[in-house]
Amino acid sequence: MFPNYAILYCCLIFLTCLPAYTQDCTQEAFVQLLHRQAEEAIAAGKVEVGKAILDSALQICDLPTLYRSRGLLHYRLSAFAKAHKDYTEAMRFGKPTAELYYLRATALYWLEKKEDAQKDYAQALVLEPTHADALVGLGVLEEENNQPKRALAYYTRALTAKPAHVLAYHNRGLLYYNQKNYKKALADWNKALEIQPLAVEVRMFRAELLLEQNKPAEALADLEAVILQKPTLSEAFLRRGEAHNALKNVGKACEDWQKAAALGNAEAGDYLKRFCK
Repeated sequence: MFPNYAILYCCLIFLTCLPAYTQDCTQEAFVQLLHRQAEEAIAAGKVEVGKAILDSALQICDLPTLYRSRGLLHYRLSAFAKAHKDYTEAMRFGKPTAELYYLRATALYWLEKKEDAQKDYAQALVLEPTHADALVGLGVLEEENNQPKRALAYYTRALTAKPAHVLAYHNRGLLYYNQKNYKKALADWNKALEIQPLAVEVRMFRAELLLEQNKPAEALADLEAVILQKPTLSEAFLRRGEAHNALKNVGKACEDWQKAAALGNAEAGDYLKRFCK
């Protein structure tokens, strides 16, 4: 039996001999097989192979699912203009879905076309009023427009629609934190980490809040978890040094600040001068 990727390369060679696509695709079953193979390649980290298969498949069959998948891949590669183009192409087929409007809005957001992004997020909600990701997207835009109350309302609506939405909890927690409502901020970050324990950014924010609340032992546990995942994150070593120092473990604090400084953290040098001989 040939390995999967040998089949993929054979398919690519075969595709170069096929005529250009038409919307009335007579080889749709074959192209759907290629689509599955492309997704398997991308999932296995063979991104260029997967992209090549999608590109070639679109030469013989004009399918919205192919454009959507290639758009997702372009987005993953931070090729936001190409992602936007693919999502727009996918919209040519019948009535676009709420999810497709949401995806295009997100590409528009990163292209700094915030007004167009807002329109697409809003259209997603017209089609699906409980689309949680679109609600979060609008919340982010409202925050950037200095409208925290509106942003808070969107994040809360998103959590009503999807109670396990980690980003909504994270963002709402930040809003509460900025409003000095630390109890609610901590509750939201606790919930986010209950759902997704490996959410590094959430854990960092929670650790900093715990340090501010003079709970260094709890902060230390969070920071150690962060460092296990991100061993080159200088900010985590800096804050863990603060936690150790608050717990009177000055030696460990100095070790962490030295590591933070070695990773390029300028603030760590000030701590070393103040606390370490």
